[in-house]
Amino acid sequence: MNKTNRIFFHDNPYPLGHTLEEFVWSARVDPERGLLFDFHLRTDSYYAEDDSDDEEEAESDWKSKTVWENYHNCILSSTEWHSGGIVMGTPENKFDFSKFNHETLTADKLPLGDNFDFQDLAFYIYLLGHDSCCDHKIVLNRNADNTFEISWTGKIARTYYGDYEFKQSFEANISKVKFDGIYFCYGLSEEENWKILQNCTVDPSIFRVSGEKFEVLNY
Repeated sequence: MNKTNRIFFHDNPYPLGHTLEEFVWSARVDPERGLLFDFHLRTDSYYAEDDSDDEEEAESDWKSKTVWENYHNCILSSTEWHSGGIVMGTPENKFDFSKFNHETLTADKLPLGDNFDFQDLAFYIYLLGHDSCCDHKIVLNRNADNTFEISWTGKIARTYYGDYEFKQSFEANISKVKFDGIYFCYGLSEEENWKILQNCTVDPSIFRVSGEKFEVLNY
């Protein structure tokens, strides 16, 4: 089976993974944080490709199809419930999109530290309830047509069940992803958004306004 445009949760009852119904790679400007990358994915139903009618007694909830079916699908996102994301550009360290070709991004590396606030995580996840994820590694490789191949791995803690240890892991592979642009900060004027973009990028001339976001003209 083709492993692209799918997400896999290690050792869950679906070894072939789950189809992605939605994947968005975008950015936004933030007056306090600078320029941030956002990633958002949503899967099809966990059981969408499962034709089996019966299930052997599972040794744990994580391996139980019945448990997974109760939660329907996964959303992994820096935008769905909060304003997370990965800082890519600041006035002190400007972002150069023209040189963004083969990059590895990381967020919330383990160990998180004793006083870490889980609300500050770059990404939130709905998996088997509202769980938590960290130790993200996102590898992006540019194709000749300016789309990107993306590989995303990370760790999961089943915090919905009260377990704050990051025991589970995931891997997502997405092909031919087009960058969705840089979104305005809500409540700021176009001019104010431009100012932030100019302060946080090496060459703001490669961007143009399109609706409520900046599009990349040439990269």
